[in-house]
Amino acid sequence: MAFKMVCPKCGSLNYSVERDGRSYIRTGPSSELIFSCRCGKQMFGDQLTEEFERQRSAYEAQAEERMAAEREREERVAAERERDEKMRKAMEFRQNYLRERRAIEEEEARAAKEDADRRWRERVATDEDDEDHDHDHDHGDHSHSTPSRSAFTVVAVGGDEDPGLDEEGLPYPPGTPPNKGHHLCGWGPCVNEARSNSKYCSRACSNKNARWRHKQRKK
Repeated sequence: MAFKMVCPKCGSLNYSVERDGRSYIRTGPSSELIFSCRCGKQMFGDQLTEEFERQRSAYEAQAEERMAAEREREERVAAERERDEKMRKAMEFRQNYLRERRAIEEEEARAAKEDADRRWRERVATDEDDEDHDHDHDHGDHSHSTPSRSAFTVVAVGGDEDPGLDEEGLPYPPGTPPNKGHHLCGWGPCVNEARSNSKYCSRACSNKNARWRHKQRKK
């Protein structure tokens, strides 16, 4: 920054330097100059020149300190800008990472749900196949085997008439008339009533019967 003289009284730059046009006070080049500041300070001729030289010498003596302070300020500003840039990049990286991680977790959750649904459908299909296979096997072999509940005693409703056997060749539960078509669960040890659309009372009995038949086939 170039040197500029300031008012020695108020330290401002609100002053003016003019030449005095009156010839009778001219004693040299500097005697024509008049310094006037808005604070009321005035200097004439050599007094103004001496003040100018004093301030310029002090300015030049402090130039190195000012340059060092300016370099320090510039380095501080550069360091702050670099820190802000690093912080911005770090925040951007974190946002991208969280976005990608959230997408991965959503994809994993979706895949896990699809896998669970697939395994559930496979298990249901396997249970239905086992139930259909056992149902067909019982129809094909009931003439050559004894029903698992042949020891149950059939009790007629409202008289001594024998209600007979159901469509699977099994006796009806005690007290159940044959015209309703009710029958016991297909799993031997169970005495519960079977569901209307199945030969078993529950999925548990169906699985137990399938496991038992699997073991018998292995033997």
